[in-house]
Amino acid sequence: MARRLIYILFLALAFFFVIVMLGGLTGCNGTLGTLKEANDYSPLLGYVSVTQEQDREVWTGRLHDSWGKEVMLFKFTPSGGEARQEYALFPRRFFAWAGKHVAYCGAEQQEVILVDYQTQKEVFRKRLSERVTYLSAHPKGEEFLVATEKALYLVQPAEESSAPRSSKAPAFTLRRLKDGVFHWPALSPDGRQVASGKKDEKGEGTALVVLDLSSGREREMLPSFTNPGAPDVAYRIITSVAWSPDGKRIVVGTTSPADPRIEWLVILEPETGQKQDLLSTTQLYTPPGCFTPDGKHYLFSQGKPDYREFMGEGSQHTGSDVPDPFRAKLVLLELETGRLAYLRHIPPDLNSYWPLFDRDGKIYFLDKDPNIVFSSPRQSAASVSIYRVPLQGGQPERLLGVKGLVSYAVIR
Repeated sequence: MARRLIYILFLALAFFFVIVMLGGLTGCNGTLGTLKEANDYSPLLGYVSVTQEQDREVWTGRLHDSWGKEVMLFKFTPSGGEARQEYALFPRRFFAWAGKHVAYCGAEQQEVILVDYQTQKEVFRKRLSERVTYLSAHPKGEEFLVATEKALYLVQPAEESSAPRSSKAPAFTLRRLKDGVFHWPALSPDGRQVASGKKDEKGEGTALVVLDLSSGREREMLPSFTNPGAPDVAYRIITSVAWSPDGKRIVVGTTSPADPRIEWLVILEPETGQKQDLLSTTQLYTPPGCFTPDGKHYLFSQGKPDYREFMGEGSQHTGSDVPDPFRAKLVLLELETGRLAYLRHIPPDLNSYWPLFDRDGKIYFLDKDPNIVFSSPRQSAASVSIYRVPLQGGQPERLLGVKGLVSYAVIR
């Protein structure tokens, strides 16, 4: 009897072991598997990297969980010299990460493609007659903004009906919102408005506009120039746009070729039209930044090594001093007062860029080699590291090293 019980117990344990092994393999080779389980407790990381394969640059999107397991979402090689050149210039604008889907624009930059995290399959593909220039995702929903050379579009889930949907029916729809050339578009938290840079039809400048999606009404919040006395020279360039969680503020990154080539922040209040230009304190801004979960602060990177020429005796920099050594440092901007506070618990020798928050209020950021302007696929070692650190203090935890990183996101 005892032998029989031992034998049955052995079979049960063996069966359990096989199930665990199969589950782990499934999670690595094509379904979320353990990735989904990990996401129930901790965020996933989504990222895009570019590598060199047989004289071709291959762009790959992946999901990475806290156990180190990964699944591939997409893979492509840019076709044509113009597409390759565009992908090399601010590549993060061509990828957008929502809660359940990632969007990218394909080899020729003339398609909008959505991939489901759960299945790693395409759920939407639409070819356009013009090139895509910017993609962005709603911070909590599954809507995407698509800016092209000619117009602004909205991709959103198809409306559910009482009748069962045909398997051939599209899961998403694409709607043309407004003609024009838009830069860094961002949906408001309630999904009713879009804040975006918009190129001046008569010049090189980019204004900041807020578009109401229900009425189509467009309001200009920032003019297309930074100096009204010389609008053709001191034209504005928008470098980032972010809404506060309550939708009451917009923080805009801006620069102008007429000034020393530096970037700074402007705070806007769409309801009142008020604006606060922070040129004197944030003029070493490096985009993008992000709001804290409570919306009271804006976290950004300040002081990249490229800015060293603006520091020291005789320089035109009038803002706050970046703590030594001169690296890109994360700093909190208190929106009510305009005060800045550096995160001094992050080691000073790191070059800290592109901060993000997860749902627990932890900060994610990149550390990039200051000698590498763009992440090169030809580097033998990982050129970018992803770190996580509590906002209130503690040592940063290195999560991942990626060669050729061009986009990343915290999937909440």
